[in-house]
Amino acid sequence: MECPSCRHENRAQAKFCEECGAALEARCPHCQEAVSPTARFCDACGHDLSRPVEESPPPTSPISEGERRQATDLFSDLSGYT
Repeated sequence: MECPSCRHENRAQAKFCEECGAALEARCPHCQEAVSPTARFCDACGHDLSRPVEESPPPTSPISEGERRQATDLFSDLSGYT
């Protein structure tokens, strides 16, 4: 098996490269499951291994940290009403 990092040829059963120590097991970039080096699609999640994972922006709250907004509260107490 050829190392994806240094291109050293290792024995078929090797889990790490004997030249550079890199892991020889390929992983799906979407679900991180082990996949065969010749696979085109991940057998765990179906991700197309020829395409990179599209990163979505982190969720943002409507009011970011440190932002201040003005609010008006109205309170009325009518005497003898209750």
